[in-house]
Amino acid sequence: MKNFILLALVLTFVGASCSKDSLVPDNTQLVHVDNITTYNQEIAAGVSVVFFHATWCTKCASQRPALENMVGKSDFSSVFFGQVDYEKNTNIVNQSDVFSFPTILIYKDGVEKARYEGTGHSQATLEAKVKELL
Repeated sequence: MKNFILLALVLTFVGASCSKDSLVPDNTQLVHVDNITTYNQEIAAGVSVVFFHATWCTKCASQRPALENMVGKSDFSSVFFGQVDYEKNTNIVNQSDVFSFPTILIYKDGVEKARYEGTGHSQATLEAKVKELL
């Protein structure tokens, strides 16, 4: 009986840890944007960086640190850093003409100034573009 209980506990623990389908860290510093009104308000003025991703996407997870490492830097204190779940926010995706993930859009006063699709976009590249727009 003791072995059965131990086995049940182990299986419960393993099952719970394996069932997590999200690669988005719990402590992300990117603001979750989940409605079109908020999205339009956030990109309307100033410089905004928006990360379109899927929670299960490993390529998105590999691109994420380049953005998250920018958040909190004094050079970018006026920049809005947001994220949009590609699969849950199709109205935002369609309005922004995003066709794949990961995609990073950089806006200045509501106008798209840069688009980075796929992976491999370095933090230095993204920082340079944002600084250019500030």
